Parts: sequence; structure tokens; C-alpha cells
Amino acid sequence: MFLKLMTFAGALLGSSFASAQSTSSAPAGEPSGANIDSRPAPVSACCLLPALTPVRIEIVVALNSRLSKIGDHFAIRLAAPIDLGDGLRIPAGIEGVGEVIHAAKSGFGGRAGELILAARYLEYRGTRIPLRSLTFAPELGKNREGTAMGVAIAGGMVGAVAAMFITGGEVNVPNGTIVYAKTAAPVNLTEPSNNDEKLKGSLSQ
Repeated sequence: MFLKLMTFAGALLGSSFASAQSTSSAPAGEPSGANIDSRPAPVSACCLLPALTPVRIEIVVALNSRLSKIGDHFAIRLAAPIDLGDGLRIPAGIEGVGEVIHAAKSGFGGRAGELILAARYLEYRGTRIPLRSLTFAPELGKNREGTAMGVAIAGGMVGAVAAMFITGGEVNVPNGTIVYAKTAAPVNLTEPSNNDEKLKGSLSQ
């Protein structure tokens, strides 16, 4: 549209001779529209997922302080849609990866098992959404520097939350446990190509 407006203005201000000279001086075989800016258009703000966006996650495998090993990866799933505004959202159900940061089984003298987990990323339409600050409860508006969650009596967990996960001295995180995290960095969710679905439909499905 910009190119067409400039051409129209040039036709009004220039003489017919200048127009003809410009036409004749064009290199032979040059394709029409060769001067169109080929740089990619900026990503629309509606497709930006900001850093520190709260995320509700489901752990979809059972984890145990006796069986889990440091460095083990485990499957996670987005448990609730992420709203992007303007009617757009990332749908629940997309999958990702968590990691076992520390694991130690219970020992003599009543030492409780220990298990520390981290959420690493979710993946949506080929784009990784990095995660941080895994917790058992949402902490909206807070900026926690930690990236891990400890589920062990030795880590200071007491009361009802500890009772949910400590069994026989071991830490057990059941399949289906809901936890919370935040996005670790801004992520651009690019618009689909012309052959794909409309952006609103693809994001909301």
C-alpha cells in the first residue's frame, strides 16, 4: 500500500517525459516490486507472552525421592490456558519438561527423603516457553529469584503441604499434582502463515 501511494504521488508531480525516462532506464528483466522492503514485519504485540506471566502446570508422572535421580527429566503439561489479551490465549494441554535438581532417599535416624524439582519449559507450535519459580501455590506479583521447588521436610516444609507428599519418610509427588510457575523471559508467538489458520483461531484452540 505504501509503495502504491508513493508511485501515485510521483505520477502527479513528475512530467510524462520523466516517467517515460524512468521506465526506459529500468534494468531489463527486473521483476515488478523488486524494491519492496523484504525485511520481516515486526511481531504484533498481541502475540507477545511477557516474562513473569503466571503459569499453572500439571506434573504428569509420579516422582519419588528414592527412585528419582538428579538430572532426570519429567513431563509437565499446561493445566490452564494462558490469556494473551484481545481474546487470544495459549490452550491448556501443551506439554513441556521439568527436571529433578536434587533427590535423596530417606536414611537412618529418621532422616526424611528430599526432592527438589524445577520447571524448565513448555513448548507451543515449535516455540519453547522457558519457565522458572516453581511453587505449590501461585505467587502473583512476586518476583522470586529461585528456580526450584523443594518438597521435603528437611527443606522446611511443614503442615498440610508436607503431609500431602511425605509417605514413609520418602517424598512422593503423584501423577496429576498441580504446581505453579512463571515464564522466565518474554516470548514472541509468531503469526501463522497465510496457509495456516487465522491467529485467533490457532491460539485459542
